[in-house]
Amino acid sequence: MQKIVAHKQSPPPSLVSLRAEIPAALDHVFQKMLAKDPAARYQSAEELIAALQVQPSLPWWKRLLQSVGWR
Repeated sequence: MQKIVAHKQSPPPSLVSLRAEIPAALDHVFQKMLAKDPAARYQSAEELIAALQVQPSLPWWKRLLQSVGWR
């Protein structure tokens, strides 16, 4: 039961705390994607993609998005 309560109330672990080479900007996007409050999450795939595109530390996202036809 404690695990269920912790899942509901505790934020997910920071990606940076698990893998130091992950950019903090990606961790921020990840945390927002998993926000407990649905209103605090990205409201559409387009909003998420826009957030990823403006992150200068995430150049691999640009290549990924271009490979699937996004500008």
